[in-house]
Amino acid sequence: MARFVAVGEVMLDIAAEQVVPGSVLHAPIRVRPGGSPVTAALAAAAEGVDVAVVGRVGDDLAGRAVREALVSAGVEPLLQVDPELPTGTFFEAGTGTIVADRGANARLEVGPLEADAVLVSGYFLFQSDGDPLARIDARWLAVDAGSPRLVRLEPAARADALFVNEQELHALGGDASALCKRFRLVCVKRGAAGATAYLDGAVEERTPPERVAAERAGAGDAFAGVLLAGLLLGRGLGEALERACAAGARAAAGV
Repeated sequence: MARFVAVGEVMLDIAAEQVVPGSVLHAPIRVRPGGSPVTAALAAAAEGVDVAVVGRVGDDLAGRAVREALVSAGVEPLLQVDPELPTGTFFEAGTGTIVADRGANARLEVGPLEADAVLVSGYFLFQSDGDPLARIDARWLAVDAGSPRLVRLEPAARADALFVNEQELHALGGDASALCKRFRLVCVKRGAAGATAYLDGAVEERTPPERVAAERAGAGDAFAGVLLAGLLLGRGLGEALERACAAGARAAAGV
């Protein structure tokens, strides 16, 4: 079975849709395992590939909960345990307000790693010392940029694939064709407007089956995981992209 590994910042995700400063509310609060690699891995596992997550958590209840959730979903948790720092926390308050504590993720180290496809989070890569990609051996070594503020081409030089949104593309010069000269696969994610993928000279564009009114964090991670899983399973670029857009839409809707 094809093996997919996601690397990056493992978090406990907490989200509250109704937030009014200075008030006391009774409203739904969602708590679940998250972070870029976890979201991508769970989406890829649902496609039928063998999946693992490389990350770092604290020696705490949150870290153990994330591990158990991955195992129950059939994802191998290759999680380092930090004896001092807590598991990272991601808090989404309403739409567009985010507070994140990296916690143990700040000490994540990537050792020798081999898989058919490895997806590395830009949040981890662009804040790491050294060359985290140097010890990874994969048929597809992909980087999801993650942040227009952090994205740079030099740390991703070893990658075969690059995932960016429109803001990240702009930060890299705004020319997808120029990126195609450096990466075999380039995907430009446009949220509810869909995505465009460039692979070996071929270009495909797809839109999600349904438009989501308010997007939650993680849609792009699910998209990347499903697209890479589709390529590993031998799907054509168009089909893989269509399934990836659908997965991103589900994640954006909180499904």
